[in-house]
Amino acid sequence: MNNQSTPPNLQKLLAYKLLTLGDDELILGHRQSEWCGHSPILEEDIAFANLSLDELGHAILWYQLHATLLGENPETYPDKIVYFREPFEYRCA
Repeated sequence: MNNQSTPPNLQKLLAYKLLTLGDDELILGHRQSEWCGHSPILEEDIAFANLSLDELGHAILWYQLHATLLGENPETYPDKIVYFREPFEYRCA
């Protein structure tokens, strides 16, 4: 993503949107994982666990795009943004 060709106000809005999408996927993945082990059928339980992992993977992708836009390292930024924020700093799309 070329930061020079994008107007600063659009960059700020895009960064906010990417962050909120990542936060939504992260919280959804964690909440879905709480249901693992409660299904009456093993195959359904495994499928639901995989859906949770998919949501967490989507969150990482959104956070990596957010990092690229901000000029941060996309490999380390997702951990930084997830583990070193206060609860009130999370956003919802």
